[in-house]
Amino acid sequence: MVDNAGMELPDVSLDRLRVFLTVMSTGGFTLAARRLRVGKSAVSQQIAKLEAELGHPLFTRTTRHVVPTEAAARLNDVCMPLLRDLETAIGSMGSSGLSGNLRVTAPSDYANIVLCRALAEFSSLHSQLRIELIADSKPLDLVEQGLDLGIRLGWPRDSTLRAIKVGDFGLTVVAAPSYLAKWGPPRHPGDLAGRDFIALSVLRQPLVWNFSNLVGETHRVRVLARFSVNTVECMLGFARCGLGISIATDFSVGSDLKQGSLVQVLSEWNLPRAGIYLTWPNTRVESPKVRTLINFLRGWFKQNGAAIDQRWLSIGGERG
Repeated sequence: MVDNAGMELPDVSLDRLRVFLTVMSTGGFTLAARRLRVGKSAVSQQIAKLEAELGHPLFTRTTRHVVPTEAAARLNDVCMPLLRDLETAIGSMGSSGLSGNLRVTAPSDYANIVLCRALAEFSSLHSQLRIELIADSKPLDLVEQGLDLGIRLGWPRDSTLRAIKVGDFGLTVVAAPSYLAKWGPPRHPGDLAGRDFIALSVLRQPLVWNFSNLVGETHRVRVLARFSVNTVECMLGFARCGLGISIATDFSVGSDLKQGSLVQVLSEWNLPRAGIYLTWPNTRVESPKVRTLINFLRGWFKQNGAAIDQRWLSIGGERG
């Protein structure tokens, strides 16, 4: 090892330093061995090796006592505060009180409508945590951007991440009353191929949709996008203006359907339900704050009526 001045420093075992500090604090090898729960000979061997590493004697040994040398006193004065700080830092990482930063990402519409409520409740339970929510229409690289947790809609394609499904959601075909008054409602999924369609471009297959009904009929339709947008907010904005038909998540159009600014069409036909997934980097040891957030969100989704379905269904791609 070399210091900043270019001088070679001795390689010293931190374990042996801990043994040394225990001898200094207890006043002898016997008491140190008892506190460390090892044999007295093991303590003596560790001290001898530390003296060899440092190149200085640390104790003068007699038949009845060990007396610290001047070098031992200097080493103790320097190392003891450092050891206490290190033990405090390590202890705080394992404590139940969580602190530090949590960086979470989710699709912007889902973050605004759903996730903000969940994170607000989580934050009230852990006031020392600082939460940063990055809402984006595209999936972000969790590892590259230093993110702790991601919410993915659809199904996660990145096999290097860990993921659990916490719920699902439905998809709804919608249009504005003004559009339907002008062009009439579609009667069959195949009618969408000839209509103005507003597509969400961040989906892997934004123009291909699979429909089914209660009697077992299925229909696969390819639409032609008159408008293509990269956010749900813009997609619904165009739809409210009467520019075409779109397909949106049930949680994003709930208020529009209630207020009447959008109307559901093809209600007798269903689209596959899609999954809500928590994803996080596959590290060897999970951070306590990340694990706590994961456990909280699993319970939160369950309590708030999100149906946990183990099937992996696609909505044409992954979002979030």
